[in-house]
Amino acid sequence: MINIMIPASGSSVQFASEYWPKNCVEICEKPMIQYVIENFESVKNKKFIAILSEEECTKFHTDNMVKLFTDDNAEIIRLTGSTGGALCTGLMAVEYIDNDDELLISNNDQKFDCDIEEVLKKFRKDKVDCGVVTFECVHPRWSYIRLEGKNVVEAAEKRPISKHAIAGLYYFKHGKDFVEAAKNTILKGKDHEGVFYISASINEMILKNKKVGHVEISPKLYHTFYEPKQIEKYELEMRNA
Repeated sequence: MINIMIPASGSSVQFASEYWPKNCVEICEKPMIQYVIENFESVKNKKFIAILSEEECTKFHTDNMVKLFTDDNAEIIRLTGSTGGALCTGLMAVEYIDNDDELLISNNDQKFDCDIEEVLKKFRKDKVDCGVVTFECVHPRWSYIRLEGKNVVEAAEKRPISKHAIAGLYYFKHGKDFVEAAKNTILKGKDHEGVFYISASINEMILKNKKVGHVEISPKLYHTFYEPKQIEKYELEMRNA
């Protein structure tokens, strides 16, 4: 089985003026969290793990939305406070992911127009311990990887060390490897401006001599909704399609 973890409990400065929380913001008449879950429709033998804000669940019932969109195939973790970043948030699911099962970690504000099951097949074929989906970009809003041959040898947050930007999707052959890497990242204080990002765990995997790979997709197949401007861009593209 593969666990699909979606850390979605944080607030967003970009959507601070919105009444509805980011997970509920509508894009072409569908809430954002629905797009995130639908990214994995083709993935077989899966279980979702959604990490949500207790306050948001109480006021807006986001937990019910996740259950409905996953056909009740989701563990819901409700956080009563903020964490030190997505990496710390992910560790709140330790009881479900500290095992030998495969693990996918996804941002909660993106849409892929590619088959994620095919991406998984590539990671499995290449026998990687960890993998990321990337697209070509050099803007410093993203995290990046550096390659030597086909292997990932470094990851950097908000610093373009190559043209391979991470598309907010991380694969671990064993969930327990992510748990160990995340803990080591925090113990070493490897944050970026006070925030711990998932990307930093890749460097810990590399230090453990784990095989880290990547699957490159066209930028046209990746849509980010991290700010209202990007949503407007996507909706315009859909109207003109």
